[in-house]
Amino acid sequence: MERGSIKSWEKKEGDKLNEGDLLALIETDKATMDFETPEEGFLAKILVPGGSKDIPLGQTVCIIVPNQEDVAAFKDFTAEQGQQQDAAKSAGGNSASEQEKAPERSNQGDANRTGGADLSSFPPHMKVKLPALSPTVDQSTIKSWNKKEGDKLSEGDLIAQVETDKATIDWNWENPEEVYVAKLFVPDGTADVPVGQLVAIFVNDKKDLAAFKDVSRQDFEGSTEKPPAPKAKKDIPKEQQKEQRSSAQDVDTQSSSGRHSDSSGSQTAGGRVFASPLARSLAKSKGIDLAALRGSGPDSRVVAKDVESFTPESPSAKQTTVKKSASGASVGESEAAYQDIPMTNMRQIIAKRLLQSKQTVPHYYLSVDVVLDDVVNLRKELNTLLEKDKVKISMNDFIIKASALACKKVPQTNSAWMDTFIRQFSMVDVSVAVSTEAGLITPIVFGADTKGLVEINADVVRLADAARKGKLKPQEFQGGTFTVSNLGMFDIKNFSAVINPPQSCILAVGGAQKTLIADEKAKEGYRVATVMSVTLSCDHRVVDGAVGAQWLKHFKRCLEHPETMLL
Repeated sequence: MERGSIKSWEKKEGDKLNEGDLLALIETDKATMDFETPEEGFLAKILVPGGSKDIPLGQTVCIIVPNQEDVAAFKDFTAEQGQQQDAAKSAGGNSASEQEKAPERSNQGDANRTGGADLSSFPPHMKVKLPALSPTVDQSTIKSWNKKEGDKLSEGDLIAQVETDKATIDWNWENPEEVYVAKLFVPDGTADVPVGQLVAIFVNDKKDLAAFKDVSRQDFEGSTEKPPAPKAKKDIPKEQQKEQRSSAQDVDTQSSSGRHSDSSGSQTAGGRVFASPLARSLAKSKGIDLAALRGSGPDSRVVAKDVESFTPESPSAKQTTVKKSASGASVGESEAAYQDIPMTNMRQIIAKRLLQSKQTVPHYYLSVDVVLDDVVNLRKELNTLLEKDKVKISMNDFIIKASALACKKVPQTNSAWMDTFIRQFSMVDVSVAVSTEAGLITPIVFGADTKGLVEINADVVRLADAARKGKLKPQEFQGGTFTVSNLGMFDIKNFSAVINPPQSCILAVGGAQKTLIADEKAKEGYRVATVMSVTLSCDHRVVDGAVGAQWLKHFKRCLEHPETMLL
């Protein structure tokens, strides 16, 4: 992607920004992505209004300043001035402070061109950082490199396969410029690589490959460690303050909503320890608490050499060895044998998001029984007709269709909580929970309200297969407006599902069972029916109890009278 569109700004000028806040919605060629605030500050100026289309990557779209008193200085700052600064940067005329905050970017997204004073001994090159290939990921695994050192990269070539929290994703070179792989810093199979960590060096000229043969990542990480820009003082002349404030971060349009966090300085603010990305990675691998280190970098920032030279004061942190007694029993803190299973990226994200949901979303639950006799008979008839086409409609396909139609009838359930407002969607994109060996993932049936049963079935079969093979594309599982989780095939009668934020509802589907129900038309006054129990989990901030009950009423009618789904 070389261009994007600002669908809408979620913050207005003057607003306080915290790291990770939703700043804007960016529409790419694949999907609409959340653009998160990269660091704390204040939104001083929006240069590109919401709804603007075809914005080149790298164009300045807004100004963020560190202090509220700096906002007024950009009141009359125009988009034309921003474009002039962009032109100056691309021509190599930007100031040193601007270079620190806004390094020149290639179209690859996370490949930053370098060549400052610290790296003057090296030929021109690109520092390639690990991109955020999923909006919820902070770390990924380099499953395998598709290119080796010395290989040529052309547009569209596969760089590597990266395992995120959701799936294994192809990382492709999307720049029309041909380059060569000079150095790979992270070997195949390396897990927990932080997003934004330097992973490779690319060069344009093949003859420059030899210059990077013996380099290490430390040679380049050190060059990015810069002290924070000084804050403007009240006694500094107004023109000088303006010049300092102009080095405030320029937020660039990006092709993903992944957060790139660059630490600067190691003083602790609110308990946060500032350290370089390499230092954090080394500390994690060695099991060292960064808070115990004294930084030697700019403003006491912790750098790699501080971690490497650190010696723990006490051996108490060493792992206790479990010994065997003469009788063969384990002697230690526990007599029971156990195995510590390392968590995958996917499992960590599942734990994080579900905990966040239960702690921050006020869940409530509504349950109802649905008589399936008519829809079961209809399914048999349809499958007989479709047998020659080798299509077999499942009960889950009816449930997805009925859910989507109920959302159209009760649009409040097809909404998302956005902190300061509620977003109601016009299309119903149903996320379908799929269990894989790595964990739960929710691929999306887009526009389920407009699709027929055969098309829904084809989508679900294809997506479920891709999910279990780890081959889902990001756009196939990012988003969704309503979720269905079905455990009926495991003979579960009923359960309550956890809402997937920012969605407002999730339907938990139990198994169908033969049950006696009252029937005035029957001679005995009752009959045996196939009954399914479902439970709707709702976010009470968005969906009131009566609204959730209305949704279940429409859902139940669709399945008990399936002909109504044609209306």
